[in-house]
Amino acid sequence: MRNIFVIIVLLFLLTGCKDKKQQLVNKWRVISIDDGNGPSSDSVVALLHIEIEFTKDGRFIIESADTENPQSLQNSKGTYTLSKDNKRITLYSNRIADTNEILELSSSKITIKALDYVQKLTAIPSSDY
Repeated sequence: MRNIFVIIVLLFLLTGCKDKKQQLVNKWRVISIDDGNGPSSDSVVALLHIEIEFTKDGRFIIESADTENPQSLQNSKGTYTLSKDNKRITLYSNRIADTNEILELSSSKITIKALDYVQKLTAIPSSDY
């Protein structure tokens, strides 16, 4: 009986790990930026228009633009990895690794905090915006 319980717990944990990556795979719209002095105003976040897409194959694309200047579109591309415990995500771009702590991850919201500085981002699926 104890062995069955252990197997069920292991299956739950393994499924949970897989689900976290599946939840991450999406196109996310940043709705809040907190630089340590409190969240930026909604108008600043709307003005910046930042979207982050994580793909199944371990790639990411960050697009940002000043909505008052459509020519200002900027892209950043690279790859990402999740830590084994799903608590950190590392983005690799232009030979630079940027590791972030995942504070919250569900199918409807992601909040990450940079380890190197105070900034924290919260995003929702672009389709919900």
